[in-house]
Amino acid sequence: MTAAQAQPGWAAYTHSTGEQAEVRDGELRGRPHAGKRAYYLELLRALLQELGLPPQVEDVPLARGLMLLQNQDRVALVNVNRSPERETQLHWVGPVSLEHFYLYDNPGRPVALSRLEDARQLPVCVVKGSSVEALLQARGFARLTPVSSYTGCMRMLVAGRVRLAVAAESNLAQHLSEAQLDENAARSTGALVLRIEGYVALSRNTPQAEVARWQAALHRLTQNGRLQALWSQYALAASPPEQGARSRPLPGDATAR
Repeated sequence: MTAAQAQPGWAAYTHSTGEQAEVRDGELRGRPHAGKRAYYLELLRALLQELGLPPQVEDVPLARGLMLLQNQDRVALVNVNRSPERETQLHWVGPVSLEHFYLYDNPGRPVALSRLEDARQLPVCVVKGSSVEALLQARGFARLTPVSSYTGCMRMLVAGRVRLAVAAESNLAQHLSEAQLDENAARSTGALVLRIEGYVALSRNTPQAEVARWQAALHRLTQNGRLQALWSQYALAASPPEQGARSRPLPGDATAR
């Protein structure tokens, strides 16, 4: 039994935090100004506290988190892309993010693409269990290489083990840094794979009244400014106060779109 499962009530998980999280006083915490994964972790902790639940969160691979959502009750996982194939399998609280996923190539081995389908027969790295993997499989991509993280995909791309890798545009720099690669080690082909919103996903057997309770708690955190403060503290790079970082919108913030 994991530490998260040992807590009463809900078991809460995040994924793909990499170097954006650390253990402090026995709890997984986001590192200040480390990036969006740190923010998602702290968002879930704040949401648990708002619900009167212990703010204990564990990092697991995405595929394992999705499996736990499918097979156990009272499980929460942040950040999960809401896609047609998952729509009726889970419950959704949010949105908490908005991402654009592109195909990236190695500048040393460029790939000329005019549309996404041009890459159908090429080796493409994806994160195992992700909505991107399911989408490309449905579109007939025959040479997908699933791995556990986007950082792993960047390493495979640079090593020449695949020709292309999928990643969210806003997270590319972080993935390259965590893989200890040069910031120019991957280049966008311009081929958009997916534009998708991210949510806190709840187990499929969660009663609707409980889903509504979680959604109301998230709304309160948005209205009272707590999420904006967490975004500034964890997602944004440190900057002088006069730059007004606090005014920048949250990803997926409906009021900002």
